[in-house]
Amino acid sequence: RGVIRHPAFDTNNVSELEANSSGWSGPKNMAVQSRIACQAVVNPNSERRLVWAVVPEGCVIGNSVSFLDLPPEVTERLKDRFGTIEEGLSVLASQLNSEDLDLWSKAWAANNNVNNYEIETLPFEIEGGEFGLPF
Repeated sequence: RGVIRHPAFDTNNVSELEANSSGWSGPKNMAVQSRIACQAVVNPNSERRLVWAVVPEGCVIGNSVSFLDLPPEVTERLKDRFGTIEEGLSVLASQLNSEDLDLWSKAWAANNNVNNYEIETLPFEIEGGEFGLPF
């Protein structure tokens, strides 16, 4: 479904030790609301270049991960349209994970890094609507 599962949040299939040691103990301002993230370094032998997922609220993103910083107006529109920010982000992640965008990314890739300029220039089809959302 495109949502990252982490032992600190989903303890169903992990040991108590793993769940306890996987939490964030740093500054609370690093753990923010849900967002969409993409791996920033890609193995050239991987089937896909772009892999987008929803990172749940409260998770911290580390190195080699890019994320979309959406304006508050867009996140509010996603909540209104889909009920929760996570559901709205899941729709966007599904579109960003399309075969067409992955193929475009592979065609224009200069190296193993998914750079910010590459993300900014993805030919993401906008069907119209307030705030430029794809619905």
